[in-house]
Amino acid sequence: MYSLERAVEQVSRWPSGRDKERARLAGWVDELIGHCQKAKKLWEGYLASPGPAGDSFALMSWIGSERTRQLHEINLAAREVLLQFTAAAGPAAGRFAGLDQDVIEMAYRQIQPGETGTEAATKAIARLNDQIAYLGSLRQRLTAKGKPVPAAGQKQPVAKKATGKKMAAAKPKKPVRKSAKKPK
Repeated sequence: MYSLERAVEQVSRWPSGRDKERARLAGWVDELIGHCQKAKKLWEGYLASPGPAGDSFALMSWIGSERTRQLHEINLAAREVLLQFTAAAGPAAGRFAGLDQDVIEMAYRQIQPGETGTEAATKAIARLNDQIAYLGSLRQRLTAKGKPVPAAGQKQPVAKKATGKKMAAAKPKKPVRKSAKKPK
């Protein structure tokens, strides 16, 4: 998600006349949220009817090949949206988008010792809830009017108001030229 964060930082520096482009980017964030919600429903579907236990190593064997394939397809669609988003924000944001972690919690991981498939699915749902909340905060930062909303953990700068006297004093004065003395 590093690329998304960089993209939103770049977009927050755009001038105010690019509202249509911001709205398009916000639409892509909404699409990413939709992909996360689809994946969350698949994980919840597994929890509703877990089926037989899989082997002790692969989560994919617990949730089944059909759900794994569907999660993979959702992830591919989400990755495409992420690449479009970062490319539209600027080259500095999209530079490492291909190396970012997946937006969707996939089933291609190992089961930890002592962990069951249902516990792994519960963790996946929790991670997707976190992703949805994070994407929502990115959307809010994209659509904020006026001053950009800082990222989580950053302090917003406080602007100091200058009075009329201070503004007049702030004008640069012309430098006084000293006349050069000729050596004797």
